[in-house]
Amino acid sequence: MTMLRWALPAMGVLLAAQALPAAAAVPKSEPAMDDPAWLTQCVKQASGEGEGTTFAWGRCMVEHRDALKAAQAELVARIGKALEGKGPEGTDYKRAGAAFVQAQRHWTAFVDADCGIIGDVFGYGTAQGLAGEDCVIAHYQSRNEELRDLAKDYLSN
Repeated sequence: MTMLRWALPAMGVLLAAQALPAAAAVPKSEPAMDDPAWLTQCVKQASGEGEGTTFAWGRCMVEHRDALKAAQAELVARIGKALEGKGPEGTDYKRAGAAFVQAQRHWTAFVDADCGIIGDVFGYGTAQGLAGEDCVIAHYQSRNEELRDLAKDYLSN
């Protein structure tokens, strides 16, 4: 008799759990567009939809690059805002802010020149031209990680 007291409610819970759809258990989240996993997913999805062409690769790469640039703009703005303050004693945030703006400008020029070489060698509008886009993506991924570390390690309170 005591066994029936807990067995019947337990069976009800088990039956109810089986009736729930599997997707309701844990929803999958899409990776952010600036996440390298997004690029892989985009290309795989394009290929699965019969769009496994250079154009599909290019579309995915351009969307990923644009997301990386947008993420970097947010990081640069956040760091710039942090450097507008006075900073701890013995620091010169005004000078650091000016140096940061200059460094970012030089970094952008470097990426344009570095990856422009690839476009000039392979030509634009060819499958090999995607190597130039890949170059830009690699630089932005690396720089964004550096900026996240800078913000976290030196400018977060």
